[in-house]
Amino acid sequence: MLIQYAFAQDAAAGAPPASEMFFMNFLLIGVLILLMYVLMIRPQQRRIREHRDMLGSLKKGERVVTSGGLVGSIDDNSSDNEVVLDIGDKNKVIVLRSAISGRYEDIVTANPEAGSPKNDNKKDEDNKKKK
Repeated sequence: MLIQYAFAQDAAAGAPPASEMFFMNFLLIGVLILLMYVLMIRPQQRRIREHRDMLGSLKKGERVVTSGGLVGSIDDNSSDNEVVLDIGDKNKVIVLRSAISGRYEDIVTANPEAGSPKNDNKKDEDNKKKK
């Protein structure tokens, strides 16, 4: 019985005016755009700038890792777009600068397991013992 009286009250009595609601919604959208910029766009721009600076500062003899996983030292650094990598045993590969992920030392110190090959010989020995 009392619920009918509650529904019968004027819904617009406590609501703010439409212009104020528009301003509040516009402010919320602005805050969300600012938050997206701070959390997503700005860190990505910083990483791109650091990568570009690293590519520009590469010198002959530095060890680098390509995006395909090749590890080699820079043999020729004369072109703006290409680098000649010495990947061992006098094998040389021409690689685009944009394909270089980073310096070998930086990648290995960031992920210590990436620099050392996995030792699967122990697993093989264990499997032989089981048979």
